[in-house]
Formats: sequence, C-alpha cells, structure tokens
Amino acid sequence: MIPLLALLAQAVPPPVDQTTADCARPVYATDQLVCGDAELRVLDQQLATALVGFEATSSRWLEPQSNWLKRRSSCAFERDHRTCALSAYRERLAVVRIWPVAGAAIPVVCSDRRIDAAVFESERVGFFTGRRLVGVALVGPSPSWRPYLSAVSMHRQVRAQGLPGKLRCTLEN
Repeated sequence: MIPLLALLAQAVPPPVDQTTADCARPVYATDQLVCGDAELRVLDQQLATALVGFEATSSRWLEPQSNWLKRRSSCAFERDHRTCALSAYRERLAVVRIWPVAGAAIPVVCSDRRIDAAVFESERVGFFTGRRLVGVALVGPSPSWRPYLSAVSMHRQVRAQGLPGKLRCTLEN
C-alpha cells in the first residue's frame, strides 16, 4: 500500500519557474486559459517581449514579476476567470512597457522621500528615483482585478494605494 503522502506528492506538480504562461506544459488553470484564448495569448506574448527590455528595480512600489504571476494565476478563482486574466495582463503591460525619457518627469515631493519625480500618462503614473523607475500606479478602475498600485490625481497631488501601502506625492513648483 502506497502512503497517502506519496500519492499526494504525485498528484500535485511542483510550481513551475516561469515569467509568463507556459503553453508547452500548461499546469495552472490560468495558463490553460491563456494558451487556449487567442486574445490572451497575444497579450502573454507581448508581455514576454516587454519583459526582455524591462529593468526591474527592487522597490516596494514595483511588484516583482513572480508575484504578479502568482496573482494572475489566482484569477482562476474569480467568477469571470477570463476578464480577470485580461485585466491582469493589461495592468502588467502598463507597468513594463517602455517609459519615456527622464526629461518627461516632473519633480515631486512624496511620502516616500526616495521618490523625486513622476511621469504622468493617461493610464499610468511612473515614480522615479533619479532616472530609475521605482513604481507604477494604474489610473482608473478595474472591476475584476486589483492592481498592485492604483492612483488618483487631484490638482497638484497624486495619491497611490494598493498592496504595498499608500503613497502621496505633491508636484513641486
């Protein structure tokens, strides 16, 4: 008789080290969804391409790719798995897409004193320390996906909040 622990070890595969969907061997439900859905597959391929040129900075305001992938995989437990996955990919692409040159940055004073500049775009706000990207917040609601960091801009202030906490910044004169 095979011990129960040995059976369980065979039933559940170990986590796969990946940065995007693994369509060669889709173990996770969200990978299976992505690999079988043309629109999600395109977003996954765009993400894989964008990650090649993305220089991740260790910062509490910037979610590591491995953490994002785990959150994306949790979409399988949402009522609308596909909509959640679409929102997850759109968020991540907004984060890792190439940012404009630092000349577009506006000086700011933030509650995290290491942040000294921000770049404002219609769907995202990038936070910088010098020329290094240290955080990205999405602007606007996402009904089925909770962004890592979301922002609201009012007058000369931007308020960001999410999984890493709250960040307040004021534009310098």
